[in-house]
Amino acid sequence: MPDTPFLLTAMRNSKDGDLNRELAGCGKSVWNGPQSCDEYPFASTFEGGIGAQTMGVPVAEQRTQFRDLGKFMSTNRMKRGDQFLVAVTNVRREHGIYIAG
Repeated sequence: MPDTPFLLTAMRNSKDGDLNRELAGCGKSVWNGPQSCDEYPFASTFEGGIGAQTMGVPVAEQRTQFRDLGKFMSTNRMKRGDQFLVAVTNVRREHGIYIAG
């Protein structure tokens, strides 16, 4: 993936999201890290899956992000194929990955 996308496309299908999570390396059958596996682009988007950036994060952080993204999609009545822009703040890029703080 040449650059991390910030314009994402909602899938709104949990089976596709589960497959994307597996393809990214965060699925239950492949992740064995000590923390919760987080991926970007999100598994719930068409841009997620193979090539997604993954990293272990605290479970509470993962749950908050999952809840916030779901609430955003519901509040904005996102449908399959709807696009949204992700604005990233307070991050730096090191060795090709984005680091918070």
